[in-house]
Amino acid sequence: GTFYADIEVEADVSITSLSGGTTFHGSDDHTIFNVETDSVTLTMSEVALTNGSGDGLAYSELAFSDSGGGVHCDASAVVELTDVTITDSFGTIGGGIASEGCDISLTDSQVDGGVGEYGGGIFIGDALLTLTDSSVVDSDAEYGGGVFAYQGNVTMVDSLLDGNTADFAGGLYA
Repeated sequence: GTFYADIEVEADVSITSLSGGTTFHGSDDHTIFNVETDSVTLTMSEVALTNGSGDGLAYSELAFSDSGGGVHCDASAVVELTDVTITDSFGTIGGGIASEGCDISLTDSQVDGGVGEYGGGIFIGDALLTLTDSSVVDSDAEYGGGVFAYQGNVTMVDSLLDGNTADFAGGLYA
């Protein structure tokens, strides 16, 4: 089913779709999953996140609001996504995903059609981004159409950055 969501994650959460047909929809005006609590883990598998919009959630070091349309993580936490798609999301910082100090891993997952000023698909700051058998495609930003890494580390294994556009660095800006 489809769930219209604006979810604050304050404890360990694991979400698995048994049928693979679960979609969390941000209604074009909400970050779908927001993690601001240290030492928690958000684990998702076989779900879709769509039409999220960073809604006033700030990335502190760059002083921008509207961060992470699909997932916003501003804590010493972990987000693990397996067989997850994030589509058509917006955030000034990180259209699909925005992280400040939060390690993010994507396995067999895709970020598609994200829009932002810094990291159309993903923004990673002061943390680790690991892409395994995953892709960031068709996203757009002023800096880092696919991924923008600000004092963050990016590891890619059998993964793809493709069709991303930006004024500076279409695929990866680091």
